[in-house]
Amino acid sequence: RAVADQQQGLPRLSPGADELAAAAAAAEIGAMGVGERLGETMGPTIWQQMAALAEQTGALNLGQGFPDWSPPDFVRAAGAAVLAPDSNPALHQYTRTAGHPRLVSLLAARYGIHFNRHVDALDEVSVTVGATQALYLCLQALLRPGDEVLVLEPYFDLYIGQIKANGGVPVPVPMRLDDEAGWQLDEAALAAAVTPRTRVVIVNTPHNPTGMVMSRPELEAIAALAHRQDLHVISDEVYKYIRFDPKWIADPDAAPLPRDKEGPLTHVHFAGLPGMWDRTMTVSSAGKTFSVTGWQVGWIIAPPHLTETVHRILPLVQFNAATPLQEALSIALEDAEQPYEGYPNYYGHLQAEYARKAATLAAALRSAGFKLGQGWGGGGLFLMAEVTGMLAMVPPEYHALDWEPGATSDVSAAAPQKVSPDVAFCRYLADRWDVLAIPASAFFRGGAHGDLEGRAFLRFAFCKKDETLVEAAAKLAAFGAAAARDN
Repeated sequence: RAVADQQQGLPRLSPGADELAAAAAAAEIGAMGVGERLGETMGPTIWQQMAALAEQTGALNLGQGFPDWSPPDFVRAAGAAVLAPDSNPALHQYTRTAGHPRLVSLLAARYGIHFNRHVDALDEVSVTVGATQALYLCLQALLRPGDEVLVLEPYFDLYIGQIKANGGVPVPVPMRLDDEAGWQLDEAALAAAVTPRTRVVIVNTPHNPTGMVMSRPELEAIAALAHRQDLHVISDEVYKYIRFDPKWIADPDAAPLPRDKEGPLTHVHFAGLPGMWDRTMTVSSAGKTFSVTGWQVGWIIAPPHLTETVHRILPLVQFNAATPLQEALSIALEDAEQPYEGYPNYYGHLQAEYARKAATLAAALRSAGFKLGQGWGGGGLFLMAEVTGMLAMVPPEYHALDWEPGATSDVSAAAPQKVSPDVAFCRYLADRWDVLAIPASAFFRGGAHGDLEGRAFLRFAFCKKDETLVEAAAKLAAFGAAAARDN
């Protein structure tokens, strides 16, 4: 800031107390190792805990967001073609570190259409090992020790650890929850969270964990703030092709909406908003779109001055993402544009299938007594339902820190250390009713607070086979019947 003032001929001011405090905090963070930045309390993640619970109880896993079906035929055919005995031998060797030439060319062409501008395949595209690495590299490229990063709360918990590991300070900004309209951006809270140390805003739409799809006015409000405060934006768009009208959740028989270019199912790319290209790093991947979460091919689309840093880091962390998978994805991206299952392309089919699955799970949750407003979701793979009114059903043993499946109140009910109510509810639901969900306290700073204090939520994934969802609905119905008897 002092340099900028001098360049403009302004007098150099002595640093104030806030600036000195920020400098001291930055120096302290900069002197820490990664382990210290993450904190001593970092134990097993909520994903590891819930995966273990699913294995111990045998419950249906509606917690984690991976499909339990095979990828589409054309995707598997693309993989088989690359691995065929007569395929090009070079496809089994190293490729360009920043991205396989065929794939980056395809991505540049596609995002050029999305952003309505030319995207350079070599200077503005980076291929990574999944979106997780892409997010990490974006933060490495942008953050200095002590920089603050705004994340909308509830948030995908991965963001918090990645920000800390890169020397940043996560600043959660609570969203509002309307009982019918669903989760909404609190523009005033976001603006109030900005300080002189704020450098980045992370935007995720469709949103994990809530399923919220941010409206264009909400995204434009973030864009205006980023321009006004000179902030960078990391736009996490891994679910961009999985969105549907919330009415489909409220009414499974609702007629599909028009699939025209300007229709309500069209994703708004943040970098395509006026003035946002130069300050936005867009992250996406193939995993959710093509049901290949294990392929781990992601990418970053960003202007050259940001991409340059990513390209300098990439050779230090990998030589390249797997060449055969990059080539297979290139083939799949081309084939996905062809008519598919009665739809103009694969993406139309994807939207309709996920809308139907979301409606199936939403109906089951509501019938079982879970609170799920009509607008509580419109994209992604998840629904977040409220269980506050059912917490009293949970027997005391499930609250004990040392609880194990099969334990009774005689074993651990009196244990002094307890887990949060939503974790206890998840244990109870998995152990007694064979359905696993994710406790939403993991997506809040210290649990739900502010206007949501005292309320408890669970995240359910609907990226499951129809028979899995039907079985889950039956188990949830049995739970609901028991809940109705208890009340």
